[in-house]
Amino acid sequence: MNNPKMWKSLNPLMKFSHNQKVHSVTKQSLFYLMMGYKPKDIPFAFENINTPTAEQRLKTIKEARNEASAAHKLARQWMVEWSTQGFTPFEKEQKVWLDGRNLKIGYKS
Repeated sequence: MNNPKMWKSLNPLMKFSHNQKVHSVTKQSLFYLMMGYKPKDIPFAFENINTPTAEQRLKTIKEARNEASAAHKLARQWMVEWSTQGFTPFEKEQKVWLDGRNLKIGYKS
C-alpha cells in the first residue's frame, strides 16, 4: 500500500484497524471503551471467491490491515525508544526550573 493515491480510499480501514487494537495501558481497544463491545471485522471464511471484484476487495482489505498492524507496531516501538532516550528522571525534592510563558492564568505575572 505504498501508493499514496489509494490512501484516501483506505482511510476507513486503517481507522478500523487502529481502533480495534488493544491499548497497552487500558488493556482494551478504543471500540470496546467507547461502545462496550468488540466489533466483528469482515471474516475471511471465503478465501477463494469466483467473483474477481470481491476477491480483489478482500485482498486489498487484508493487505491494508496487515500494513496498518505493522505500522502500529513500528510506531509503538519508536515511541518507546524515543520516550526513554536521554531522559534522566527527577529525584524526590530535586529543584527544577519551570517555564511559565505559555501558562494561561487570570492575572499578569
